[in-house]
This record gives sequence, structure tokens and C-alpha cells, in this order.
Amino acid sequence: MSSFDPQIVQDFLTESGELLSQLESDLVTLEQDPGDPEMLNQVFRALHTIKGSASFLSLTNLVKIAHAAESALNAARNRVVVIDREAMDALLKAVDLIKEQMGQLAQDAALSEPDDALVAALAALGEGKQKRAAAKPAAAPAAEASPAKPAGPALAEGDTPLVLGEGKKDLLEYLIGDLDDSLGKAREQAARLSDPSGFRDAASQLFDLADAIARSVDFFEVAPMTRLCVCLRNAAQAFGDASADARTQLAPRVGAIVSMLDSKTDALRKSIICGKSFGKLVERVEMLISGELPDAFLAPGATAADALALDTGASAESASGAAADSTADSDPATRDRPAPVVIPEPADSAPAPAGDARADKEPAKRAATPGGDHTIRVEVNRLEALMNLVGELVLQKNRIAAITRQMGSADNGTQEAREQMLLAASGLDRVTADIQVAVMRTRMQPLEKLFSKYPRLIRDLCGKTGKKIELVIEGGETEVDKSVIEELGDPLVHLLRNAADHGLELPAVRLAAGKPETGTITLRASHEGSHVQLLIIDDGRGLNRERIAAKAVERGLVRAEDVAALPDEEVFRFIFLPGFSTADKVSDLSGRGVGMDVVRTNIEKLKGLISLSSQQGNGTTVSITIPLTVAILPAMMVGVGDEVYAVPLNNILEIVKPDPASLSSIGGRSVMRLRDSVLPLISSADLFELPAEGVQTPFAVVLCMNNSRVGLLVTRLIGQQEIVIKPLDGVGTRGGAAGGATVRDDGGVSLIIDVAELIRMAQGRTNA
Repeated sequence: MSSFDPQIVQDFLTESGELLSQLESDLVTLEQDPGDPEMLNQVFRALHTIKGSASFLSLTNLVKIAHAAESALNAARNRVVVIDREAMDALLKAVDLIKEQMGQLAQDAALSEPDDALVAALAALGEGKQKRAAAKPAAAPAAEASPAKPAGPALAEGDTPLVLGEGKKDLLEYLIGDLDDSLGKAREQAARLSDPSGFRDAASQLFDLADAIARSVDFFEVAPMTRLCVCLRNAAQAFGDASADARTQLAPRVGAIVSMLDSKTDALRKSIICGKSFGKLVERVEMLISGELPDAFLAPGATAADALALDTGASAESASGAAADSTADSDPATRDRPAPVVIPEPADSAPAPAGDARADKEPAKRAATPGGDHTIRVEVNRLEALMNLVGELVLQKNRIAAITRQMGSADNGTQEAREQMLLAASGLDRVTADIQVAVMRTRMQPLEKLFSKYPRLIRDLCGKTGKKIELVIEGGETEVDKSVIEELGDPLVHLLRNAADHGLELPAVRLAAGKPETGTITLRASHEGSHVQLLIIDDGRGLNRERIAAKAVERGLVRAEDVAALPDEEVFRFIFLPGFSTADKVSDLSGRGVGMDVVRTNIEKLKGLISLSSQQGNGTTVSITIPLTVAILPAMMVGVGDEVYAVPLNNILEIVKPDPASLSSIGGRSVMRLRDSVLPLISSADLFELPAEGVQTPFAVVLCMNNSRVGLLVTRLIGQQEIVIKPLDGVGTRGGAAGGATVRDDGGVSLIIDVAELIRMAQGRTNA
């Protein structure tokens, strides 16, 4: 259980959760090309970041498994081992455990102890052993050897023993490993500060490294190192905006700070806090950060060793040794060059001119990080509240528009007043639309956030089914509302499992059919106007029309003499009915007949459409069309007697005034002949149990969902309106075909027609 500020823990969970989600997908990609250095570095950095943050929070169990996995990846980066399937299984198990531990942390529960066999397997990989070794404690890499007890040489002058509590003592070796890695990168970036074309990028990366190091050493309460790290971070932050003269003086001193941190890290390895003085170095760096030049100059081309010699009083020889890996020695051309002369600034040196950039620099500009922050994190609850307020604004905008229309048709008031009101209402409409779009965009997220979870799913399905499957993802950058992404997760998982279990054949069967032994599942997303279309395509065996039709006849869903006349798509739609399954046996993946019904229900809940197409022997395509958002939608307002209802505009095919000759009944159910088809008809007065006396229904609104159509009889057509959906949780409605409610522009409340439920009712009446 963590004793840290809950906000810090939440930040860790959010950031690490994003890293883990991407890490899982990257590991599956890495398995396809184990030698890809870029991908190896990417997954290593993700684990390293998670481990570093967990170390700061004293999450020992999480650090233990993350460190073991990181060691295995480091061995792969160094070409010591190759990540084969067995190694990848171990890495993915480690990721699963870290996910579990983060869930426990979110609930403020104790973190699970890592499995010894898993840690041992990863440690063996980290030691360069391709196969699993006998169980033994996870060993840290040689570069991260456990710190020796301070029972060796006597302490040097100014040094003090490092005293840590039990929890922090266990994590010290990880801190040293992190410092070695981070300081190595910091040396590389410090060397780039002298490059005129790359110093800004180097300063930005150096700032991030210094910030991470500062948080780690501050947790271990090593105050001298913390001060150096903060100084390094501030120097990197100010470097990009510093004058050329200041950069000349600052670059070698930044290298000197990194060298000082190196020597203090070596002392930590021996459980010693190095007491070497660095006050003058920090003081001069702070002067340069504030825009002043120090009282001692370094000549152009000075190295970190020169800065150490000048600012700490170290001898040139020892300073050169301390900075062996710093700026100067990174360039072979300068390795044997004589040290530049250090030129003290003359005592009567004139101050910097008033117009100098150092003097005129704005404090706010100095405080900004290189490159600036382009994103912020916002709690979901705040976005939800903002979206609700936008909904209320849309309702009020509709109300103002209605009042404006009433004033325009009334005789009271001047023409000028009516025009002004109309102009104001038009402006409000435009601004409200812009605000609505802007707020919706803040809630938009790329589908890649969802799609990145599926490569791991397909990998696991390959192991369970014995099939070879390639998952191709296209259009992951397509954005939809956050609420839509949350509702799409389960349906897509079920459709992918169905494609793998039912759709694709075993390798031997595919080869016998003249297909490649590896089956392909394509998950594709694209924008279609105000909607998003998702396609799940497999190149498997396809759907068996005869088998599905026979099952439908067996269950009494259709008569045997009628099934032959049904188009393929109508036959395939039986799959979406509750309990419908053609599987010979039930597996842990599918076959119970409950999944596709849930898929259809969830898609319809999003006001979306789902359809199937298939060619036997050549695969199946599932098409899903969903709106970008489900909070606000256009609707047609219709009247039934004295009541007004909202019908989603996207589901309206056409509106007709039926000729009495086109109306008839089949089996006691009303139908309408529309051109070459016959549609079931539902009276809205009957649907909502309104008094039939005097209610005329001359118009038929033809509604469509998933290629099923129905005609809804209404009294009058009022017009289009943008409506805000309000849920009816816990509120009963007559007829059961209401999918929510909305406030109209005249202030009244209208029920929203649930088209999916209406079509189900019509089909039930027809089948009956």
C-alpha cells in the first residue's frame, strides 16, 4: 500500500497504463522481428520508465518483476540472447503481472509477489542464457551490481556513510542502475550542446533526463546529488534561450555537473555520500542561467575537465579523469588537443549592454521548457460535465431560435428589433455549433488506443486454436468519442474471436484448399461523413448459408418453404438472434450462441448499424457503422395527436403519404406496399397507447436499421431539430419503444423513438 499523495499515485497509474498498453502491442510486433533494434529500444525504454517511477514510489514487488524483464530486454539489445516464443511468453507474463499489480495499487491493496520461476527465467535471459536456468534469485546486470558494504576503505574527508531504511535499501541497486543508464545518456546530450544545429534538441532531452534523475535521488534523500540534478535541469531549461556567450560558458559546466554526478554515483555504489565540494560550480551555472556572466571565463572549446578544474579546484589531471567520458572525449578530433587556456575576466570588465539578450530575457520565457508543453491531462469527469453543459447550451439555443421565429411572425415590436433578434439568434447558433465541435474534439480519441490491445489477443488465440493468424490493422488514427471507444471494446473482441475460431481454417486445411497456411484478419476503420465505419474481414471458410438456414428452420424462425426466397444477408442475420449458434461443440472461445446477440445489442446502443456479408470458401466481412458521438444527434420531430416525438434522422429512409390502396394486412398485421416491397406498419398511437379517437395518421416515416425496415404512422411532420439525449434510467414509458428523452425548442419534453426496438417489435409481430 502506498503512502504517497493519491494524485502522485494516480499520475503514475495513468502514465504507466498508457506505456503498458503500447508495450503489449510492441512486444507482439517485436516477436515478428526479434532483431529490430528500434523496437527493442522502444520496449526497453517503456519498461525502464515504469520501473523508475515504481522505484520512486517504493513499489518493491513491481520493481522486481520490471527489473527482471528489463534485464532480459537489455540482453536482447546487446545481442546476447534472441527473443524467441518462450522468452516472449515470459515477457508477456511479466506485463500481465505488472497490469495486475497496477490494478491492486489503484485499489490501495498490497501488490502481488512476483512468481520466482518467472523472475528466474527472465533473470537467466538477462544473464545471456537462452533457455531457463534452475530457479535462483533474479540477478542484476553486472553494471548494476549490488552496492558494497561500507566496510572497505576508510571514508575520505567530507564523505559520510549512506543510511537508508529497509524499503529504500532494497531499491538502491535499481537506483544505481538507473543513474548509470541516465547519466550515460546525459553525457551524450551534454556533448551535443556545442553543436550549433542540435543544441536545442539536446537541451530538451537533457532537461527530461535531469528531471527524472532529480526525482529518483530526492526519494533516496541524497541532498548533494539532488542539488546538482536541479542545477542541471535548470541549466538545460535555460540553454536554448541563452546568448551565444552564455552557451559557451554553460556547455562545459553542464558536462562538469554530469561528471560530478558520475563520481557521486560511484560513491553510492559503496554506500557512501560523496562530500566533494561543488558550490562554486553551481553558483556560476546559476549566474549564467540568470543572464549574468561569471567572474571566471572558460575559453571557447573548453571541456568539462576544464570547468571542473576552474570551478571545483580539482587538479587538471583528476578533473580530466573525472570527465573522461564527457564532451571533449566524445570527439576523436579533439581527444589529443591541448587543454584551452582559462582566461579570468578582467576586474574592470564592463557590464553587459542594456540591449543584450541576457538582460532583456523575460522571466516567463526562461521558465518555459524547451519546446513547450503541448498537452495537458484532464479528468474525465470534467469533460463529462463540460459535455453536459454544452448539451444544455444546445437546448437553450434551440429555445432562443423558436422564440425568434415567433417574434418574426408576430405583429408586435419593430422590424429593426426583429432583425436584431434574428441576427443574435443566428450568431448564437454559430457560436454554439463551434463550441459543440470543440468540446467533442476534446473527447475524441484515436481507435488505435483500442486496436493496440488486439495483437496480443490474436497471438493468444493462435496458441489456443493451433492456427496461424496475421492481424492487419488499418485506420487506427481514426477518432471517435471516448464513450464510443468504451462501448466498442467487447463487441470487437467477440468478433475477432469468432473470426479466429469459426472463420479461419487450420493450416493444413488452408493448404489443401490452395490458400496460404497463415490466415489474415483485417481490422479497418475509416470516416464516413459523420459516422465511422469498422470492417472485420477474414479470408477463412466463410458462412454456410444452408447450415444457418437449417438451424433457423429448426428453431421456427422461418418456414422451410420461405427460406429459399430470402437473400443471403437476411439468412446471415439469424446469427444475431439470442441463443443462435451453428457450432458443433462449445469451447472457451465461442459456441454458446450468446455473443453475437450481445454484439448487435451493444452496437445498436451506440445508434450504430451492423451487417454481414460472406462468400463460402472466401471469408466473411462484418461491417459496423457508428456515429462519432451519441450525446447530440439530429432528429425529425413528428406529432401524434397532441404529443410530439423525436425520430433519429440517420434512421429515416423516406417519408411518404400512403395511398389507401397500398395499405393492407397480413395475418392481422398492418403492412404497406412501397414500390416492390412490403413493409410492416406500426401506428404510433397504438405504440404509445394514446387515445385512438380523433388521431389521424396520414404520414408513414420509413425507418431502417441493419437493412430491416418498418413504417411508423404519424399525424404530422414538424421539422428537423438538433436534440440532446437524456437517459430514462428508472423511468417507465408506455409501449417500451423510447430510447431516451429530449427537451424541445418550445421547452416541452419529447420521447426519442428507439428504432432498433421498434424494428424488433415489428419483426416479432410478423413472425407471430
